[in-house]
Amino acid sequence: MRTKVVLSIATILMLIIGVTAVASNMGFKISLPLVGSNAANWVSLPYFSSYTTAADVWTDLQNSGLSPVQISRYNASIGQFVNYFGRGTAFTLVEGEGILIKVSTASPAPWVVVGSHDPNLTIHFVGSSAANWFSLPYHKTAATAADVWTQLTNANITPVQVTRYNASIGQFVNYFGRGTPFNLVVGEALLIKVSNPTPPSWTPPHY
Repeated sequence: MRTKVVLSIATILMLIIGVTAVASNMGFKISLPLVGSNAANWVSLPYFSSYTTAADVWTDLQNSGLSPVQISRYNASIGQFVNYFGRGTAFTLVEGEGILIKVSTASPAPWVVVGSHDPNLTIHFVGSSAANWFSLPYHKTAATAADVWTQLTNANITPVQVTRYNASIGQFVNYFGRGTPFNLVVGEALLIKVSNPTPPSWTPPHY
């Protein structure tokens, strides 16, 4: 019995470490501040989580007191959005891919997400300047869009655009390899375009 209690306490501590955890394969718990009133929230989910489909995310949002109206992914391979509106067949989530979430709640409470990192996941870009919406690791070493740009370049990938969508003001914030780069936001997906027709795979640096 004592062993079980010790293990339970260790598990709880692992989950409450949050985004300040020092090891990328440890579990974490994060509060994601969604913007309501049907704003477009581009969310970065943990690589490992309890969600398999858009329906799982929909249910968890509802169980958290939120009112989802749309969950979408952008399929860069075909250049189309794939949408789920709470009915019909829900699309399968793709590990490492960002998703779009809209909730009707005007001032939603933060959405609490639990998960962990997959250090073995490699990102496969669609090239020729296609729009790739990606989830970066919560324990990423990059702090700004310029850091991501440099990491891609070092991996023999030629970036042409790194972008975030600021749901609070309803605007895209872009970085094209020059000027002042924006800061990355934990839990927020990034739009990345690369010019390589067939870019090599990429493992985002993490700690």
